[in-house]
Amino acid sequence: MWDDAVNLGLACIPEEFIWEQDIIPWHFEDNRPFLLALENLGQAYLQKALFRFKDYVKLSPGYRGISDLVAAIEPFGWLLDESK
Repeated sequence: MWDDAVNLGLACIPEEFIWEQDIIPWHFEDNRPFLLALENLGQAYLQKALFRFKDYVKLSPGYRGISDLVAAIEPFGWLLDESK
């Protein structure tokens, strides 16, 4: 769902838009649906990654790389809806 919304928003960005230079400001209400979709898509990816990394830690608890990554991401758990 969020993928579709973000892709639709990206398709609406004019060709003249210069990434890393131009902005899509929040204060224009017409921009908000796209920006919210982008935020929600990022949260969904983060949630999926965190769940997978936690599974990985269970499979290989001694591997510090993933354990450290989980420790870094988990404080942001309040952003994630555990019911998804």
